[in-house]
Amino acid sequence: MGDELEFNKSTNIRDYRRHSIIRFSGQGISQKSIAEGLSCSQGLVSQVLSACEEEGLPGIEIQTPPGAKSQLDGDELSELKSYLLEGARVLGYATDHWTRPRVRALIEEKFAVHYRSLSSVGSILAKIGFT
Repeated sequence: MGDELEFNKSTNIRDYRRHSIIRFSGQGISQKSIAEGLSCSQGLVSQVLSACEEEGLPGIEIQTPPGAKSQLDGDELSELKSYLLEGARVLGYATDHWTRPRVRALIEEKFAVHYRSLSSVGSILAKIGFT
């Protein structure tokens, strides 16, 4: 338990609670008292202590589930990047300026994939190195 979590404004309250459980347990405070003091179940206290005992501090971190699988595979992302680097004029636009709606239309046309959300298009652009 030599690892320490630095607490600041961005610390997740759930991480704070889990690390507090470890800290209070190390001070000899009972599981029941820890649960009451942190307004959580004694079962959570027990789970956190068991996970920490088995895996150390990484075992108690909150695991964020991955997002949805990308609808474009690696080859398609590379191909999309190539299209974008050629410029929008090559594909018939009046300017070379790429917008998210234009990129969404390009993805639909070339890969038959429809993204309803322009923020999803922005995530794809970030993934391939565009802002």
